[in-house]
Amino acid sequence: MTRRTVRTTQSPVGEVEQDIPGLGRMKGLIYANGVRQFLGVPYATLAKRWTRSKLATSWPNDSHDGRDLGTQAPNPPEFRETGDLTPIDTFAHLTEPVEDEATCLILNIVLPPADTTDSGSWPVMFYIHGGSLVFGGGNRSIFDGVNFVSRSIAIGKPVVAINMNYRVGLGGFLASKDILEDMKRDGLEGVGNWGLTDQQVALKWVQKYVAALGGDPTNVTAYGLSAGGISIGHQLRAREPPVFHRAICMSGVEHTIPTMTLDDHEKIYQRALKHFNISSSDPQALDKLRAVPELDLADATFAIYAVPNVASSPCDDGVFHLAPTDPEKYHTPPSWLKTFMVGDVRDEGEIFIRPMNESRDYAWFMDHLCREMSKEDATWILDSYDITPEADLAMRINLMKTLFGEISFGYPQRRTLQASTLVDSYGYHFDLPSKIQKGFPGKSFHALDLQYVFLNMHDELDEQDHQFGNVVADTYLRFAHGEAPWAPYQPSAQWGVFTPEYTVEVRTEEQDDKVRKYSRWDQIEEKGLMGPLTRAYRQIRRSYA
Repeated sequence: MTRRTVRTTQSPVGEVEQDIPGLGRMKGLIYANGVRQFLGVPYATLAKRWTRSKLATSWPNDSHDGRDLGTQAPNPPEFRETGDLTPIDTFAHLTEPVEDEATCLILNIVLPPADTTDSGSWPVMFYIHGGSLVFGGGNRSIFDGVNFVSRSIAIGKPVVAINMNYRVGLGGFLASKDILEDMKRDGLEGVGNWGLTDQQVALKWVQKYVAALGGDPTNVTAYGLSAGGISIGHQLRAREPPVFHRAICMSGVEHTIPTMTLDDHEKIYQRALKHFNISSSDPQALDKLRAVPELDLADATFAIYAVPNVASSPCDDGVFHLAPTDPEKYHTPPSWLKTFMVGDVRDEGEIFIRPMNESRDYAWFMDHLCREMSKEDATWILDSYDITPEADLAMRINLMKTLFGEISFGYPQRRTLQASTLVDSYGYHFDLPSKIQKGFPGKSFHALDLQYVFLNMHDELDEQDHQFGNVVADTYLRFAHGEAPWAPYQPSAQWGVFTPEYTVEVRTEEQDDKVRKYSRWDQIEEKGLMGPLTRAYRQIRRSYA
């Protein structure tokens, strides 16, 4: 595979070692500016598929070689290659990671230079990757923290940057009654949510060991995009939440991928058994499914889910969450959270690249809406988005993307902010269009902002983008240090906007209504139609193929 160059990549100039009491000594990479990187650091062990991971409190031979990427969780074949959303190929000084469920629970850690002042008080920035809870991994070079930490040193705001792998897809979220009984036999509670509990174990590792690396365990910012932000939303609603102190949900909150009942998860489990020709009445059914090779299971993801582009859903198992996700009820973050920020990009709906085809015409969408509301109300909603029978296919597709993007991202993020009683709650919009010709040119597409946060940029982005990336990254770094990025969302309902003109402006919702159409959401809510529309949308997503 030919690797695309990344204009901001740094290459290591040597090796470095670091001791962690209780674990041992690890080798890593050092860069010209003294920034240190340790890759593939195991944070948990896994006894078998579909059980809780356990905190790793020792290393074989009291050592770890962190000079190259570790393994990653098995991904569906459709997502094993770098895609248009995260178009940064594996850096040339690293090798492509292999997929291995048993050893994928690792951290990638980047530290300031050893002589940086205030070691022991460096804020920790803990990133959770996205991928619809189905795919992805922390090894992807777009998440590499070397440029990010280098920038933190340059502005005098040093941080420890950590990203992680967690189990995804069927390996990370499958739940069933058989698995529940197996958990009980092992003396464990709950079922499913394996990826979410992996995240909790990783944050326990941070609490136990990050001080030895110069990080401050009392100042941890959890941040993530898409399924990463969604994961943070679910962690904020956990019965026993992990320890972190600040949070940034980027293009995703709890309601973007809500919980699903165990009965609904059971249907997926039964489809998995059928796919691999395992009888559901076989007392060894679970053991036989566990024996399926991990890549075969990942390869079958969308055949088993029975719909393309679907997300894995957390399980309402009565244990992990305080309560199941209510699509019409939003909650304030818990009072222990010091600061909170949520945001999105302007063209979130671009990721719904197949919301329509010739057989999914106006009448088809009308039929699905009418399953949740009257024809009069359905017509009013479609009219409000200028979706009419007369609109041609291309126009209907673009308008439906807008609707899908607002229902999945824009609306729930706004409602999350509105529900927050935390004084230090902030919102942002990223409106800068992409200069990258492949994928979504001219659009501020889902995950574009990652290149500006981590400062790992596609080679088609230029010096202006690089400089604006510093502005975006600085916002995150200062947030981790406890600084306000701009005025809070309340009481004036205002957002920080990264504009197409490469500026940052604070705008009220009234000022930004022409772009964001908040008034349209308000009208839908006033008619009591947001709940029915959300339910219809989820059925539509599961119906198109």
